[in-house]
Amino acid sequence: MSDYRVLVLESASCLIIAELEDEQTHIVEVTIDDLSIVRSLKITEGETFEVSASPGQEVVVKGYYIPNRAPRRDQQRPRSKNELIAQFIKDTIRPRKSHYNRP
Repeated sequence: MSDYRVLVLESASCLIIAELEDEQTHIVEVTIDDLSIVRSLKITEGETFEVSASPGQEVVVKGYYIPNRAPRRDQQRPRSKNELIAQFIKDTIRPRKSHYNRP
C-alpha cells in the first residue's frame, strides 16, 4: 500500500483519480487536511473519482492497484503512462475561460 500526498495548487478546485489502465485501483482512504473523506473505494479502467478541494489543502490518498492480467512478452508496446495521462488531461480538463475576446 502507498500513501500519495498532494498539495492542492492555487489554480485547482478538485483532485481527480483516474484508472487509465487495465487495473483495479483500491483506495483505502482519502483525507483532506487530516479529515477522512472516503474509505474503501475501487475503480477500474475508465473510471474516475473526483474530490473537491481548496488551494493549499493537503490531500492524502492511501491505496494500491492490482493489474487485471500479467503483461505478455509478445504484446506490442502499450502506450506509456505519460501518453495515457497526457491524453486523459487533453480529453478531460476544460480550458479556462479567457477574458480576452478576439474581434
